[in-house]
Amino acid sequence: MQVTYLSRQKAQWIQRHPVSALNFLMNSELVGELHATNGEYKDAIVQYGCAFEIASILLKIYKSNTGPLRKKIASLALTIYRLCILSQTKHQRNRVIKQAIFDLFPNQPLLNQSSINTALEALASEAKE
Repeated sequence: MQVTYLSRQKAQWIQRHPVSALNFLMNSELVGELHATNGEYKDAIVQYGCAFEIASILLKIYKSNTGPLRKKIASLALTIYRLCILSQTKHQRNRVIKQAIFDLFPNQPLLNQSSINTALEALASEAKE
């Protein structure tokens, strides 16, 4: 059920170079925004998806200081969800939301098994904090 946007080699590079990965995250998000602005929703999903995965990897690395990364993951997941609606990519939309819930709330199994609407509410709350 894992959503994958990055190659295995790129994910390993991110784990070895977390500081440089922040630049890659920002670049992927910016390129995604440009694609979305131009109505290229599927290309935007890929770029935002890369940023989402990078943030998820960094969250696992920087366990002690995760507030900004948690907010970033929630925000990216909601953005991808909206873009999936615009591009009519339903299967991917639900999977990315579930992955974000798993990454952000791994110790809350009831939330991990919740409906998409409950998951969206949890992510929206996390993105605001």
